[in-house]
Amino acid sequence: MIVSPVPSQPNLQCTDLTQPVVWKPNGSMQGLGAFGIDGFFFEGVDPSCGFAFYGRAINNHGKVVGDVPVSGNLFAYGFVWTNTAGMSLYGGSFPPTFVNDINDAGLIVGQNSLGEGGPAHATEWNNGVADDLGSLGSTIQFVSSANGINEWGLVVGWATTGPVFGNPDSSPTHAVVWSSGQVMQDIGTLSGDTSSAATKVNFFGQVIGSSGNTLYAVDEEASSPFSVSGRAFLWTQSNGMRDLNTLISPNSGWVLQSATDINVWGQIVGSGTRNGQPHGYLLTPRNPFILY
Repeated sequence: MIVSPVPSQPNLQCTDLTQPVVWKPNGSMQGLGAFGIDGFFFEGVDPSCGFAFYGRAINNHGKVVGDVPVSGNLFAYGFVWTNTAGMSLYGGSFPPTFVNDINDAGLIVGQNSLGEGGPAHATEWNNGVADDLGSLGSTIQFVSSANGINEWGLVVGWATTGPVFGNPDSSPTHAVVWSSGQVMQDIGTLSGDTSSAATKVNFFGQVIGSSGNTLYAVDEEASSPFSVSGRAFLWTQSNGMRDLNTLISPNSGWVLQSATDINVWGQIVGSGTRNGQPHGYLLTPRNPFILY
């Protein structure tokens, strides 16, 4: 029997616990503590210091967000930490809560369930109030997740294109964007691919992600349960989705497979292969304004 967890014992400093940290300008590391989580009746689970906490994003005001998987990914809480108030938890119903990004206005995005046993939908939290961002389908079996948000409140992520019946990798996903007051926009895939997922969006609305034919589940403690393996892309409202591999020299030896972040200058980081060997990359546009 599983009982919905109840947070307790805030801001524990556990020596044997994976906890979120921030690095200060002087190079020192600060642990942010953790919560003891009661309410689980699993053999061998220590409710005081038994769960690992992961920091996922920080804004320019020093507010940190992340999540804590409990009993694998059966349950997960989101958390928010500030230097003045410490850590507080939210979410935690099934399917689990995942937290992926925060902007300078304090808007937090991720994935949350619609209730005990209900579907997981992309969610935005504003001062602790959850707003369901919806899905691409009209039935409860459709799933979505929000992975990034910019300073204008533009949200990006992915959504399944068909009923999944509790298994998001059984249906193709498409990269999607949301803007305030509007419904989810399906931005499609690269030519020849069946699936895509958007990861981040910068100040100017440039969206990055990956497109391909393979969905895979990353490790059980990751903040986005499903990802797409294929080719890195850049999307803008004016130019649509473009394969980043077509924007670099064809003789570079690089195959850009994923894009994980983009800054205000249009610089993109991600992973791929160079001459057949796996590498991370930093992609810098000669003129960022031509990317629009």
